[in-house]
Amino acid sequence: MPPFRDDHILIIAPGSQTTLAQLGLPESFPPPKMRIPSRMFPGIEEGTWTFTKVREARDGEKEDLIAQAKGQRAAEAAAARAASQADDAVKDEDKDDGEDDGDDDDGDEDEDMEDGEAKDGSTPSAPGPLTESKDKTEPSPKTEADGDEDMEDDMGEGIYIEDEDDEEGAVWCMKEGRVVDWGCFFALLTYVHEVINPTFHTPILLVHPPEFTLQDKQMVTQFVFEKLKTPGFCLMDSAMTALYAYGLSTSTVIDVGFEKTDITPISDFTIFERARKTLHNCGGQTMTAHLQTLLPDLKPEDVEALKKSPICEILPLGTPLPGSGEAATVRPPHVAATTTDEDRDALISEEEGTVNVAAIVASGKTHEFLAKREKQRTGEAERRLPNRERETNTFWVVDKRRPGEDEDIPLSTSALTSPITTTAPELPAPNAASPTVDDEKRAHQMALAAQTKRGQQEGILLSDDETWRELSVGVERFQAADCGILSTIADGLYDAISRVEDVSKRADLWDSLIILGAGAKIRGFKEALLQTICAKYLIPPSSGTIFSSELPTPTATGASTPMQQSQGQQGPNPLLVAATTHGMHGQSYAERHSSHGQTPLSIKTAKAPEYFSEWKECGFDEAGFLGAQVAAKVVFVIDQGANRGFMSRVEYNELGPEGVSEIF
Repeated sequence: MPPFRDDHILIIAPGSQTTLAQLGLPESFPPPKMRIPSRMFPGIEEGTWTFTKVREARDGEKEDLIAQAKGQRAAEAAAARAASQADDAVKDEDKDDGEDDGDDDDGDEDEDMEDGEAKDGSTPSAPGPLTESKDKTEPSPKTEADGDEDMEDDMGEGIYIEDEDDEEGAVWCMKEGRVVDWGCFFALLTYVHEVINPTFHTPILLVHPPEFTLQDKQMVTQFVFEKLKTPGFCLMDSAMTALYAYGLSTSTVIDVGFEKTDITPISDFTIFERARKTLHNCGGQTMTAHLQTLLPDLKPEDVEALKKSPICEILPLGTPLPGSGEAATVRPPHVAATTTDEDRDALISEEEGTVNVAAIVASGKTHEFLAKREKQRTGEAERRLPNRERETNTFWVVDKRRPGEDEDIPLSTSALTSPITTTAPELPAPNAASPTVDDEKRAHQMALAAQTKRGQQEGILLSDDETWRELSVGVERFQAADCGILSTIADGLYDAISRVEDVSKRADLWDSLIILGAGAKIRGFKEALLQTICAKYLIPPSSGTIFSSELPTPTATGASTPMQQSQGQQGPNPLLVAATTHGMHGQSYAERHSSHGQTPLSIKTAKAPEYFSEWKECGFDEAGFLGAQVAAKVVFVIDQGANRGFMSRVEYNELGPEGVSEIF
């Protein structure tokens, strides 16, 4: 078999919510180029699937489609008539040229011909049968109208359109890492393969969740070889790919997903299957549901946007919430605690020299104007504070405009609640007239302009059919993890590592934790999880060294001097063991001190690689796909099947799907 090339390797990583895919292995190993939802729609015919929903057109859409079809048909008919007329004109010119060339110079022949024609009573220039034939070829208006009616009848029976924005009726093929609809799952793999359209000599590496059983692996292998016709196939556990990304051989992978969290201890590239643990109802959706209970006035899509926004943050342990009164609020140096009337007058004269102070004083609303300015200054100072010091903050929600909706955004939703720049102060008008339609339209345009400017500063890029709204939220944005998810993951981690039979490997598993997954993208989640684990299960250094060296000598002198141990002596001090295990002579040493081997003395997270610049910008929450690229490079290109890292077409023909247990 010829060797595989880097640009011919296909990687697919299906998930419960998102499926990642990429063709080729660039030198920099970038983030996945293809990212699609893991769902399909039932097709019109039974047993078929489509990635975009196909539905029957509604009444208003039918009329638009019929009008478009009529216009297209009329344009095609006009183009056909124009082409026919052009062809006829060319034929007439060729005929005239032939007649001119065939004329004789002898005038007698022309006269005889004219006499003969006069006797016969026929004139060649008279538009007789030729004109009638042309008129017969042109369709009459009645015929076109009849065709339009027939087209309306045919199209009115069933018009189907593709709706890319409608998610109703979608079938999600995976739930909590398990495939719940194999027909939909295979249709999704087929769609990815058709969209990427690889060459015939393209091996496939599929990253599967930990919940895949041996039977699941056999079904996937059979489908890939028999339907996708791949020359080589590799199945790899998602936890194992994380080790390839971090360049480790021993680690504990904590994958926080959508509805579950997988904890996998791995030592020397060997997964401890008995120690592996899956925490159901413990993922990103758990935090979303908790935020929904805290913010019942927001829509589910708004809560999801809040969780993905940078203002949703998990504070470190012991950090008080803003406005709770547990910590004194520190004002910025440029914001004064109180402002006197003289200071206000100075601000008006220095900062706003163009303000007509006389008009403000004459209106009798000086205090209202000053209060408004003070509120604006306070808002500006608050926006300069960090997110964790602000009681309220705003985030953006992007809405998709449905067909038929107005293009203009209502003023109530487009007006900014906290604009970046302070507008000029409004002078009070005692006899102000009621706003006209032009004034409302002008105000609406100004609000849209301010919104566009704010969106550009925030880095929001929208398409023509998208709009955005700005929503304000309080301290609830810091309470996404108050549902107990951190403690649940910490307990599951301790339980998983405690199940590792080799006690000597547990310390290495505690010292190299890898936290990843889409559910861990919330700002501060990883740091708060590590603090929770250390607070619950880490032994302080003072209590950890008591079993090794700090022990008084039994001699009369130097009772407070620690006893020196010989170089060959290992383990805890026997005198301290005898003192602490008095009355437990019936138990063995391993039984008496098994708990000390389970409790960690050090807990650390693995250091992320620094030589992947593109991943440093977007984060290593999807590091499993990075590891899949590294593993594909090793398995398909470097190893070339020498160590049976993948199943070839020849091996599948010999072993069948049951060969998965021998190779993977």
